[in-house]
Amino acid sequence: MPNNTTIININNHHDIIAAQTPSWFHFTSGVILLNTTVVSVIANGFVIFALLLKERKLQTRTTVYIIAICCLNLLMATFGTPMVVISCFNKLWLFGKSGCTYYGFLMSFGGLASIFLLTMISIDRYIYVVKHNLSKHQSTMPIIITITICFFMTFGFTISPLIGWNQYTYAGVGTSCAIDLTGEQNNGQSFVLALCAIYFALPVSVMIFAYGSIYAKVLKDSKAQLGYSRRKDVALQRKEFRKKLSMEQELAITVIINIGFFLMCYTPYACVLLWKALSKGAEIDPIVMAIPNMITKIAGVFTPFVFLSKNKVFREHMLNIYPCFRPRNVVHTRESIEQTTMTTVQNIDETTNVRPSNTKQGNNSKQPDDRF
Repeated sequence: MPNNTTIININNHHDIIAAQTPSWFHFTSGVILLNTTVVSVIANGFVIFALLLKERKLQTRTTVYIIAICCLNLLMATFGTPMVVISCFNKLWLFGKSGCTYYGFLMSFGGLASIFLLTMISIDRYIYVVKHNLSKHQSTMPIIITITICFFMTFGFTISPLIGWNQYTYAGVGTSCAIDLTGEQNNGQSFVLALCAIYFALPVSVMIFAYGSIYAKVLKDSKAQLGYSRRKDVALQRKEFRKKLSMEQELAITVIINIGFFLMCYTPYACVLLWKALSKGAEIDPIVMAIPNMITKIAGVFTPFVFLSKNKVFREHMLNIYPCFRPRNVVHTRESIEQTTMTTVQNIDETTNVRPSNTKQGNNSKQPDDRF
């Protein structure tokens, strides 16, 4: 009889939680994560194919980081998330303690490495825009070395629960696994605090500083250039002002999107980590703990598009590679546009030779285009 009582361990506790969780939540979580897995595999696979295999000329410093992030997202979506999807539909974790450890390590490594890489993107952009002298060397080899260092640092951190610093255990409603948030064993509390400091507070601080400095630099340069152009005619000055203002607004939107996306995806989970680490006796509803973890999984679908959606060159190449995603009202390809332009120029020349009196009218008709 005493032996039977000792069998009631963490696993059985989370089995009870999974059984007590409403069926609708298990089913809804399974459907959401299933769709997330499918979309993540397709989206990240498309980006990897386009950047790594199809259009190698698009491999810039930033896109190398994006390729690495997409590879991590694809790895997690292929070999990690399906385990949770299957468990959600069965309302119970089906892969045992070893599967729990494997899943916790894989997802922690992929997620934390992605956070480091997102931070390095902001640093690289800061160097490229603000510190021009440090960015003359355009080779991608330093970026590859940086990515390798990020992987090794994250590997050392995520392997710590396997060698005695915290542990991977059942989490949420009992259909997923993560680090031990209670921190009652193996100095778990110090691990959670270190995790929040290194992989949340530090990246947020670096991103705010980097993107804030970039925006301040662009704003300063645009004002200086506008001051220099005061000696030019009013029409040209007004056109340059509109161009600079549009660029500043677009950059400000990009900065807000990048930082806001990071905070939206990882702040809820960081708050749960700190709450559990600093309030050992606090009881949090398992559903409340499961939702932030689910949000971090969904983030892997949108990460590459958040950083590449503002790149017009990349967007155009992606639409050329995958024309099925091109809007139906956009029917002209690059070749047809060039052909139309050449035909239009020829027609204008012919009209000018036949009716030279319309030249003045033609020049006047171009004035409205300068407003845009």
